[in-house]
Amino acid sequence: MRDPTTVLTHRGLSPHQFTPMSGVPRSLQPTAAGPSVFGGWGRFASPSVRRSLALRRLWLREIVRRQDHTIMKTTTSLLTILAAVFLAGCSTPSSHRDVSGMAKTHIVVTVTCSNPDTKFTGTIVSDGHSVQLAGTGHGTFRATGHELVCSFKKDGSDGGISISVSEAGNNLGSSNIATKFGGVRAEVVRKPTDLHETFSAF
Repeated sequence: MRDPTTVLTHRGLSPHQFTPMSGVPRSLQPTAAGPSVFGGWGRFASPSVRRSLALRRLWLREIVRRQDHTIMKTTTSLLTILAAVFLAGCSTPSSHRDVSGMAKTHIVVTVTCSNPDTKFTGTIVSDGHSVQLAGTGHGTFRATGHELVCSFKKDGSDGGISISVSEAGNNLGSSNIATKFGGVRAEVVRKPTDLHETFSAF
């Protein structure tokens, strides 16, 4: 029986086998080649590799910059178009319909003086908008609206003046007068609750 205090050596191994061998590093710290494995390879890359990587970074940066510029330009153009369409829709009233939905009428007004040298002046009021007109001997005028009032007066020369109005090629009526400074008037109304034509002289 062995003494309990006896120190047992590892079987089959001599004590000298546990002695560190000369020339073998005793530390597990990375050697000089360590950085190439643990992420510090950039310092050991060749100049041509570093130039290639730098050019690639510049190329990627330029692509991103151009894409951002294109997106911004496209967005600006779309916003400009949408704003123009919105403003046009808000500021341009319908030229043929009002809130009632009834289409405006188109008339042709013809003013004729029996004396070709007779001068005349007049106005055409279309839905409250007045236009001043003038002519000599003869004149043809066009107007659009729901309520139209046409009034013309000649100068003091001899002869008469007449007015006639047509709508879509159909003659609506006429009036005339042969006195000095005489005038003629025509009224055409095309409203949902009122449809009429009136011709007079003064």
